[in-house]
Amino acid sequence: MLNDDFRLRLCETLRLLHSGPALGRVLDHSAVQTHLLAGVRDRGLALPAGYEDLPGRVDHLAAVLRRQPMPAVPCHNDLSAGNVLDDGERLWLIDFEYAADAEPAAELGNAIGMSGLPFTAVEQLVTAYRGEPDQLLTDRAMLFHTLSITTWIPWMILQDAAHPGIPRSPTGSSWTSAPSAPPSPARTYEPHSAESKTPPENHP
Repeated sequence: MLNDDFRLRLCETLRLLHSGPALGRVLDHSAVQTHLLAGVRDRGLALPAGYEDLPGRVDHLAAVLRRQPMPAVPCHNDLSAGNVLDDGERLWLIDFEYAADAEPAAELGNAIGMSGLPFTAVEQLVTAYRGEPDQLLTDRAMLFHTLSITTWIPWMILQDAAHPGIPRSPTGSSWTSAPSAPPSPARTYEPHSAESKTPPENHP
């Protein structure tokens, strides 16, 4: 996403996804965090110092964002580098397990949060998505960026425990390069997997 061309192509792909029909489900960050934290504790894994104090802040931030929501669109919600494949001509999105309806700011903020890029990259991605600067969308995307990082830290702990020795960025796969092998076109928008990582009532 550091590359201007890649950023523009990603935003083109996201706009196409976001123009589709509603999925009829939402991603509850608080429920996801609670579920992932339970997995970390059940396995006796260590959390970063101070993290135990964050769940309440996640609830508060999510509540603030719900006060004046922007229109929801179908979103991928898991845009780590491993889920965006580049065949040199177009980008393919895979792994729609966390797909749900959300506002574009949530998708954009989460994309930066999952990429390991700095907070300042949010504004660049928003501008590429809109075609011009958009302060409201940028502000909301930055809040969702914070919400995303806080939510997915337990997931990274679980992944590191399950796959030790695999280098990772602090928040997910790095966007400095993306996989190049394209998937089958039939997998570019697939239904939610039956093997959900979160409770079905809270997650697609």
